[in-house]
Amino acid sequence: MTEPAPEAARAVSLPHRFPFLLIDRIVELVPGSICVAETAVTGDAFQGARPGPLPATLLVEMLCQACGLLGPPPESDATEAMSDGAGWGGRLAALRDVRFSRPARPGETITLTVRRLGGFGSASRFAGVAAAAGETLAEGELILGGR
Repeated sequence: MTEPAPEAARAVSLPHRFPFLLIDRIVELVPGSICVAETAVTGDAFQGARPGPLPATLLVEMLCQACGLLGPPPESDATEAMSDGAGWGGRLAALRDVRFSRPARPGETITLTVRRLGGFGSASRFAGVAAAAGETLAEGELILGGR
């Protein structure tokens, strides 16, 4: 990953900052509905640790961060907190049917696509896909809950 562009830094709803803000660019964002984002995998993803493919856990984290950009469910009390600049604070609650096809490698650009499937209270269900060069790396359902 590289230090995020100023455009990704506008993701004020995420508490992450470099080096753990894993999204470099927001391609499409329809608040509450869909987010398409990209990140470049560089050889320094671990800043001094062993080089090699990106761990699957970081693919899941990237998908979670893309979900976080969508914000809380529209009917949630957290929506008001977002308008006050407090952020949603969505946290990973569960993963369902997550499958990993292959690891991401340095030099690849990962496209993250997440879509809100529904929600209840401050929790939301998302379908997420991480792909590189038209090939799926990981896909599944993510459930994030609010504070």
